[in-house]
Amino acid sequence: MIKSLAFTAQPGEFVAIVGPSGAGKTSLLNMIAGLDLDFEGQISFRGERMPPHRLGFMFQEPRLMPWLTVTQNLQLVLGKLSQNVLRIEDLLTQVGLADCGAMFPGQLSGGMQRRVALLRAFIIEPDLLLMDEAFQSLDAPTAEQLRAVLYALWQRTKPTVLFVTHSLREAICVADRLLFLSSNPAKVILDVRVDLPHPRHIEDAVVQHLHAQLLTQHPGLLEGRSSAD
Repeated sequence: MIKSLAFTAQPGEFVAIVGPSGAGKTSLLNMIAGLDLDFEGQISFRGERMPPHRLGFMFQEPRLMPWLTVTQNLQLVLGKLSQNVLRIEDLLTQVGLADCGAMFPGQLSGGMQRRVALLRAFIIEPDLLLMDEAFQSLDAPTAEQLRAVLYALWQRTKPTVLFVTHSLREAICVADRLLFLSSNPAKVILDVRVDLPHPRHIEDAVVQHLHAQLLTQHPGLLEGRSSAD
């Protein structure tokens, strides 16, 4: 359940949304994407009604079509023109999937499937990218690699990103700004800028320091409680 939740994000800003299970993080993204219209309130992007014309969405699971090849999965959003095929081949190479275009999702590892899903979300050069715990259940090295790929892709076109995660360390690694949600009904209880240089890695001392600092100053933060509660 979401109630009295309000925030803005600047063009090109990378915002991580952190909150306890059941706070409504996925529901929030679904409302922004226009997948859930059963709510009262207003959501706008650059002064216009949501969703924007170019919207990317990376879900908790890759959601690739198993009967289509990697290239065909990407063509679903980009189209089948010959120049698009060349672009797909180039982008697959950039994310470490050269020579994988003719493979089917079932032939790929979990991390490789996530790379394809990440590329699918970026390939239309979205104005807004929504990511719903997209790297959950991955082993630490694979998740670290995907965060690096995400940052490289984001740097190319700088879409506004709303990145939902249950991991505060991951949020600190990727985001310019952290929004913490309360427990149900969800509202923003803390808004924090992350002024750390990139690249960031989850074991970096500066990441660990900010993580510890936030939890020391706000002990109930990850349970959805503000320091004023």
